[in-house]
Amino acid sequence: MAKRVNWYFRNWQYQEVEVKEAKKKKKLVYVGEYYSFNLDRRGLLRLKAAYIAATVVLYAIYLSFLLSPSLGNRITYIGGPTMLALVPLIFIGMGVGSLTVAKPDMHYRSYYSSVIRLKRFSLIAAGLIAIGTVGQIVYMIQSSDVIKALSNWWLELWWAVGSVLCIAILVSMWYMLRRFPAKDVIPKTSKSE
Repeated sequence: MAKRVNWYFRNWQYQEVEVKEAKKKKKLVYVGEYYSFNLDRRGLLRLKAAYIAATVVLYAIYLSFLLSPSLGNRITYIGGPTMLALVPLIFIGMGVGSLTVAKPDMHYRSYYSSVIRLKRFSLIAAGLIAIGTVGQIVYMIQSSDVIKALSNWWLELWWAVGSVLCIAILVSMWYMLRRFPAKDVIPKTSKSE
């Protein structure tokens, strides 16, 4: 049975390297594929800037509607999934940070921690926020007379609009990685890192 390798150590091997005369030292060397966006340097910088801007706007909208004193926030089927979306949003921030510092030719560790993480968690977060959004819309329809009587009825509306904006940003983040995929490039000769 083959030994399963963690993504962090995938395609890394120890190789013996001569340090001095008759002395050998084991060194960790990357021997796998390299991944790269099919963009020039300027296009790659624009992609990274777009992800940073989208993440900042996403966090600002998410926190503004989540921390608002909305009545719908207190209901489990609305607030629960939306609060749970905080976990994938943290991983999205980590993925954007990894993408920002990634070199143009990424080894698998960088590829996984940026591209794959962003693809997975943007859809998971969008799904969780969508569940809360549907719950908020159902709540607003069922409790329309109570909401109209509130002096801050706009908070309920902002909750629904803000969550739809977050879903749109998350889906666009996922789509950008489908539009500009990072693909295998010709494997380089073994480089020590």
